[in-house]
Amino acid sequence: MKRRLVVIPTYNEASNIVSLLEQIFAAVYGCEVLVVDDGSPDSTAAICRALQDRFPHLHVIERHHKSGIGSAYRAGFAWGLERGFNEIIEMDADGSHQVKDLVRMIDFKSENPNVGLVIGSRWIRGGATENWSINRIMLSRFANRYVRFMLGMGVHDATSGFRIYSADALRTVDLNRITGGGGGI
Repeated sequence: MKRRLVVIPTYNEASNIVSLLEQIFAAVYGCEVLVVDDGSPDSTAAICRALQDRFPHLHVIERHHKSGIGSAYRAGFAWGLERGFNEIIEMDADGSHQVKDLVRMIDFKSENPNVGLVIGSRWIRGGATENWSINRIMLSRFANRYVRFMLGMGVHDATSGFRIYSADALRTVDLNRITGGGGGI
Protein backbone atom coordinates (compact mmCIF):
# COMPACT_ATOMS: atom_id res chain seq x y z
CA MET A 1 0.00 0.00 0.00
CA LYS A 2 1.20 3.50 -0.82
CA ARG A 3 2.16 5.73 2.09
CA ARG A 4 0.50 9.11 1.57
CA LEU A 5 1.24 12.34 3.38
CA VAL A 6 -1.00 15.39 3.17
CA VAL A 7 1.01 18.56 3.86
CA ILE A 8 -1.11 21.48 5.09
CA PRO A 9 0.58 24.84 5.68
CA THR A 10 -1.24 26.99 8.22
CA TYR A 11 -1.33 30.53 9.45
CA ASN A 12 -4.36 31.53 11.53
CA GLU A 13 -6.49 28.57 10.51
CA ALA A 14 -7.89 27.77 13.97
CA SER A 15 -11.46 28.13 12.70
CA ASN A 16 -10.94 25.68 9.81
CA ILE A 17 -8.35 23.11 10.86
CA VAL A 18 -10.40 20.79 13.09
CA SER A 19 -13.12 20.28 10.49
CA LEU A 20 -10.57 19.77 7.72
CA LEU A 21 -8.62 17.17 9.68
CA GLU A 22 -11.80 15.32 10.67
CA GLN A 23 -12.85 15.19 7.01
CA ILE A 24 -9.45 14.00 5.78
CA PHE A 25 -9.09 11.23 8.35
CA ALA A 26 -12.70 10.09 7.75
CA ALA A 27 -12.43 10.04 3.95
CA VAL A 28 -8.84 9.07 3.13
CA TYR A 29 -7.91 5.66 4.48
CA GLY A 30 -4.35 5.22 5.68
CA CYS A 31 -3.05 8.72 5.05
CA GLU A 32 -0.97 10.79 7.40
CA VAL A 33 -1.21 14.57 7.73
CA LEU A 34 1.56 17.05 8.45
CA VAL A 35 0.51 20.53 9.50
CA VAL A 36 3.29 23.09 9.01
CA ASP A 37 2.32 26.09 11.10
CA ASP A 38 4.02 29.46 10.71
CA GLY A 39 3.62 30.73 14.27
CA SER A 40 -0.12 31.36 14.08
CA PRO A 41 -1.15 33.77 16.84
CA ASP A 42 -4.60 32.11 16.91
CA SER A 43 -3.13 28.86 18.36
CA THR A 44 -3.60 26.74 15.22
CA ALA A 45 -0.56 24.61 16.12
CA ALA A 46 -1.75 24.07 19.70
CA ILE A 47 -5.16 22.96 18.42
CA CYS A 48 -3.46 20.47 16.12
CA ARG A 49 -1.22 19.15 18.90
CA ALA A 50 -4.30 18.64 21.08
CA LEU A 51 -5.81 16.49 18.30
CA GLN A 52 -2.83 14.13 18.07
CA ASP A 53 -4.29 11.69 20.64
CA ARG A 54 -7.45 11.49 18.55
CA PHE A 55 -5.55 11.33 15.26
CA PRO A 56 -2.29 9.42 15.77
CA HIS A 57 -1.29 10.00 12.13
CA LEU A 58 -1.31 13.77 12.61
CA HIS A 59 2.08 15.45 12.78
CA VAL A 60 2.87 19.11 13.44
CA ILE A 61 5.86 21.26 12.60
CA GLU A 62 5.75 24.57 14.48
CA ARG A 63 7.79 27.36 12.95
CA HIS A 64 8.25 30.46 15.06
CA HIS A 65 7.61 33.08 12.40
CA LYS A 66 5.76 33.44 9.15
CA SER A 67 8.06 32.07 6.44
CA GLY A 68 5.51 31.68 3.64
CA ILE A 69 3.48 28.96 2.00
CA GLY A 70 6.19 27.89 -0.45
CA SER A 71 8.69 27.44 2.37
CA ALA A 72 6.11 25.48 4.38
CA TYR A 73 5.46 23.12 1.47
CA ARG A 74 9.18 22.57 0.89
CA ALA A 75 9.67 21.78 4.60
CA GLY A 76 6.76 19.34 4.42
CA PHE A 77 8.06 17.69 1.26
CA ALA A 78 11.51 17.23 2.80
CA TRP A 79 9.95 15.82 6.00
CA GLY A 80 7.87 13.35 3.98
CA LEU A 81 10.73 12.24 1.74
CA GLU A 82 12.98 11.67 4.77
CA ARG A 83 10.31 9.37 6.23
CA GLY A 84 9.73 7.30 3.10
CA PHE A 85 6.30 8.45 1.92
CA ASN A 86 5.45 7.37 -1.64
CA GLU A 87 3.09 10.26 -2.36
CA ILE A 88 3.05 13.74 -0.91
CA ILE A 89 -0.03 15.91 -1.27
CA GLU A 90 -0.23 19.66 -0.86
CA MET A 91 -3.52 21.11 0.31
CA ASP A 92 -4.64 24.43 1.77
CA ALA A 93 -6.54 24.74 5.06
CA ASP A 94 -8.62 27.78 4.09
CA GLY A 95 -11.55 25.86 2.57
CA SER A 96 -10.52 26.45 -1.03
CA HIS A 97 -9.62 22.74 -1.44
CA GLN A 98 -12.31 20.18 -0.78
CA VAL A 99 -11.73 16.71 0.68
CA LYS A 100 -14.14 15.17 -1.83
CA ASP A 101 -11.85 16.45 -4.58
CA LEU A 102 -8.81 15.09 -2.75
CA VAL A 103 -10.44 11.66 -2.80
CA ARG A 104 -11.04 11.98 -6.56
CA MET A 105 -7.41 12.99 -7.10
CA ILE A 106 -6.14 10.05 -5.04
CA ASP A 107 -8.39 7.68 -6.99
CA PHE A 108 -7.03 9.06 -10.27
CA LYS A 109 -3.44 8.71 -9.04
CA SER A 110 -4.14 5.13 -7.90
CA GLU A 111 -5.51 4.26 -11.33
CA ASN A 112 -2.47 5.90 -12.98
CA PRO A 113 0.49 4.90 -10.77
CA ASN A 114 3.12 6.08 -13.28
CA VAL A 115 1.85 9.66 -13.19
CA GLY A 116 4.29 11.79 -11.19
CA LEU A 117 2.04 14.80 -10.61
CA VAL A 118 -1.71 15.27 -10.30
CA ILE A 119 -2.99 18.85 -10.19
CA GLY A 120 -6.37 19.72 -8.73
CA SER A 121 -7.41 22.32 -11.26
CA ARG A 122 -9.99 25.03 -10.71
CA TRP A 123 -10.13 25.83 -14.42
CA ILE A 124 -11.26 22.59 -16.05
CA ARG A 125 -14.76 21.20 -16.48
CA GLY A 126 -15.97 20.28 -13.02
CA GLY A 127 -13.38 22.50 -11.30
CA ALA A 128 -14.45 25.32 -9.03
CA THR A 129 -13.32 27.99 -6.63
CA GLU A 130 -14.80 28.31 -3.18
CA ASN A 131 -14.38 31.26 -0.83
CA TRP A 132 -12.74 33.40 -3.54
CA SER A 133 -13.39 37.03 -4.43
CA ILE A 134 -14.04 38.00 -8.05
CA ASN A 135 -10.65 39.79 -8.11
CA ARG A 136 -8.83 36.63 -7.04
CA ILE A 137 -10.71 34.58 -9.65
CA MET A 138 -9.86 37.03 -12.44
CA LEU A 139 -6.20 37.25 -11.41
CA SER A 140 -5.86 33.46 -11.34
CA ARG A 141 -7.58 33.00 -14.71
CA PHE A 142 -5.39 35.65 -16.33
CA ALA A 143 -2.18 34.35 -14.78
CA ASN A 144 -2.88 30.79 -15.88
CA ARG A 145 -3.73 31.80 -19.44
CA TYR A 146 -0.53 33.85 -19.56
CA VAL A 147 1.57 30.92 -18.26
CA ARG A 148 -0.04 28.51 -20.74
CA PHE A 149 0.65 30.90 -23.63
CA MET A 150 4.19 31.95 -22.63
CA LEU A 151 5.45 28.50 -21.63
CA GLY A 152 3.39 26.43 -24.03
CA MET A 153 2.12 24.32 -21.15
CA GLY A 154 -1.01 22.26 -21.49
CA VAL A 155 -1.71 22.71 -17.79
CA HIS A 156 -4.84 24.74 -17.05
CA ASP A 157 -3.97 25.59 -13.46
CA ALA A 158 -0.21 26.04 -13.04
CA THR A 159 -0.81 28.11 -9.90
CA SER A 160 -2.85 25.45 -8.10
CA GLY A 161 -1.65 24.56 -4.63
CA PHE A 162 -3.68 21.34 -4.63
CA ARG A 163 -1.40 18.60 -5.93
CA ILE A 164 -0.23 15.04 -5.49
CA TYR A 165 3.46 14.41 -6.14
CA SER A 166 5.03 11.00 -6.37
CA ALA A 167 8.14 10.79 -4.21
CA ASP A 168 10.12 9.92 -7.35
CA ALA A 169 9.01 13.16 -9.01
CA LEU A 170 9.88 15.21 -5.93
CA ARG A 171 13.32 13.63 -5.73
CA THR A 172 14.14 15.09 -9.17
CA VAL A 173 13.85 18.59 -7.68
CA ASP A 174 16.49 20.14 -5.45
CA LEU A 175 14.18 21.55 -2.79
CA ASN A 176 17.05 23.52 -1.23
CA ARG A 177 17.56 25.56 -4.40
CA ILE A 178 13.94 26.70 -4.74
CA THR A 179 13.38 30.21 -3.44
CA GLY A 180 9.88 31.04 -4.70
CA GLY A 181 7.18 31.75 -2.18
CA GLY A 182 4.20 30.31 -4.02
CA GLY A 183 2.33 27.07 -3.49
CA GLY A 184 3.67 24.95 -6.32
CA ILE A 185 7.31 24.03 -6.52
